[in-house]
Amino acid sequence: MSKTSLKIKRNIDIHSKRTVFIGNETGEYAKSQINKLPKVDMRRAWQATLGAIPSMGAVKGTETETIKTYIAQIALGSIPTVVGSSEAFNPANWKNGDVNTLFADSLYGGGISGVHTGAAQAEVEPKNIVLGAVSYVGWVKDKNTGKWKYLNQDGEVQTGWKQIDDKWYYFDNKGCMSTGWRSIDGKIYYFQSKGNMAGSEWVQDKKSKKWYYLRSSGELAVSQMIVTNGNSYYLGKDGAMVTRGEIEWERKSYYVKSDGICGKIKNIITKKNLIDIGWSEEVITDNMILKLNSAMTEYDITNINSIRHFLAQCSVESGCGEILVEKYGKGYPSPEEYFSSRDFDELNNVHGSPAEKNDGAKYRGAGYIQLTWKENYYRFAKYIGDDDILNKGYSYVAINYPWESAGWYWSELKKINTKIKEEPDISVKRVTKIVNGGQTDIERREELYKKCCEKIKE
Repeated sequence: MSKTSLKIKRNIDIHSKRTVFIGNETGEYAKSQINKLPKVDMRRAWQATLGAIPSMGAVKGTETETIKTYIAQIALGSIPTVVGSSEAFNPANWKNGDVNTLFADSLYGGGISGVHTGAAQAEVEPKNIVLGAVSYVGWVKDKNTGKWKYLNQDGEVQTGWKQIDDKWYYFDNKGCMSTGWRSIDGKIYYFQSKGNMAGSEWVQDKKSKKWYYLRSSGELAVSQMIVTNGNSYYLGKDGAMVTRGEIEWERKSYYVKSDGICGKIKNIITKKNLIDIGWSEEVITDNMILKLNSAMTEYDITNINSIRHFLAQCSVESGCGEILVEKYGKGYPSPEEYFSSRDFDELNNVHGSPAEKNDGAKYRGAGYIQLTWKENYYRFAKYIGDDDILNKGYSYVAINYPWESAGWYWSELKKINTKIKEEPDISVKRVTKIVNGGQTDIERREELYKKCCEKIKE
């Protein structure tokens, strides 16, 4: 971002309100002053750089010769410059629309202060350079507010939209450059810290840490699915990227992972499938079936053997969907007392949270596969990105992640899905050992697996 005070080599500042007109057709001021201002033959000035360069001392001769000498000195870097390359001054390298513009405090008395690369509106004709005073066009910083403003070609403070160097900026009615979120004509935009409008990119809100997507027009995308880098993401009503759960888009259902990536849910299991293997119709809802298929799709429980083993184990662990929280024995006044023997078990020790009293009850079995122990809750919380899983324990998991905890436990924690794919004839006893840690209710598990094989076909 250019400033009125340009800091250049050797720590010298150039303060300038003068610039150089190129050619004879660059403005009314130049036309009116054409006979009063000196002209410099740039081709001869370039030739001068090929010989000995005078020192920085006073140069004798006419005003035109003096200017030629200063230009030659700048070309070889004798005078501090913003653009110090002598090649930049070689007329042979000039192209239409690309010209070196000289900034000067006083070209007539004080000499040339520096060089700035800019663009000429008129066709470049290096034969003549006409010197004249014009208003400064560019960025200025308000000393009182510290905010950036932009002076346009009329010498006025810019307001509203302005495209500068192929980037869009917005200035309020006081001319201050916008940054951060801003509503303009009923549409939401985001402007980066340097003021340029965000477009076709993700922006993370500093306070909420949520992610938002700005379209190519700069408008905030809301209530829609977008595809970036080959992945699908869904943006809610407020524009925030949805993380976790299920969404509907264009009559199709999708699961959403913690990183926001969406995947189309496969219709693997139906309500009839569950009823056929012994589930009560009362515990089966459309939303429950959606979440079951969502978990099975996300965790790739799609192989027919994996499906049958998974449903058989979940059916036993949850009492065919009727028990989503591990029960405690009769005769005990509270679950805390019943599960107290687990309180200080090694499996309730996790990083930053050692086992303590009542951990046994807080992290008892929850969900369709009965996720148990603080260590497993901790790992699941980290995977999902939801600290309340660890903070609130069993009730939170049973309500919010009953199927997802089962899918994660099956495929991510215990890798049972992989084991079944590698060993298609794996026994129910071996799967039960991995899930249960023993052979509890093994007859019931084998019975349900057999029923799953009969009722659930490829």
